[in-house]
Amino acid sequence: MQLSKASEPWISSKVINLSFSGCFIAFGYKTEYIHSVAESVANGNLELEGLRGKGHLEVKDTLFPIRGIGQWTIRTLAIAGLGDFTLFPVGDLGIRNLLGRLFNNGVRMSVKEVETFTEQWGNEWPIVLYLLMCADVLGFFGSEGRQQTHKRHSNK
Repeated sequence: MQLSKASEPWISSKVINLSFSGCFIAFGYKTEYIHSVAESVANGNLELEGLRGKGHLEVKDTLFPIRGIGQWTIRTLAIAGLGDFTLFPVGDLGIRNLLGRLFNNGVRMSVKEVETFTEQWGNEWPIVLYLLMCADVLGFFGSEGRQQTHKRHSNK
């Protein structure tokens, strides 16, 4: 969803309310967080364009205080939004499930297990995890043992 600055902040707020009113089922309690961030952008309190070209630590300093934004969001944004492959959201359930399927007899790895396991890849561990995740999304590892979610439907 692209937000444009409206001449009146209350107009933006009304548009945001309409846009997110049907999303509660999809986002659950996170809808409140999404709405809050969108409203901050719309009323000028949060300037996302100003984050372009900044390092993840600067971005973290800006976004981390916002309710609902945590380590997973910051690390995911670093990869997807900033192109910074020096870190990875190791707590991500998808990557924990994937590593469990590939390297832990199908048992989801804990965050600590992921951290310990990835040490073998040295400083390149985040890019290795990213590439493994991409390969999984592209179906290179098959679907056996893969968690079924509302986003991923089985062909069975």
